[in-house]
Amino acid sequence: MKKVIILLLAVLLILGSGMCGDALGNAMAEGPEETVRLTYYKSVRIRTGDTLWDLAEQYAPDTDLTIVQYVEKLRQMNSLKDDTIHAGNYLTIMYQEVKKCSD
Repeated sequence: MKKVIILLLAVLLILGSGMCGDALGNAMAEGPEETVRLTYYKSVRIRTGDTLWDLAEQYAPDTDLTIVQYVEKLRQMNSLKDDTIHAGNYLTIMYQEVKKCSD
């Protein structure tokens, strides 16, 4: 009698594992949507009082860069030797958007 109960429990355990495994496999197949970060550039007119650091605080949160890295990127993109910028001039800035990818 014990053998029959043990065999029955083993069969139920195997069947239950298969059902849960299928449900888990289907959930994993759907998976989370993948995202991609797209980088864009635009030209902004510098206003009186603007600094590279102010612009970095405004635009860096939308990127994968820290504020310090973003300021360095602004210098590189605009061929600046230091942080000096002048009102009325234009500065190329970078921003990013996250897009969802679908199959």
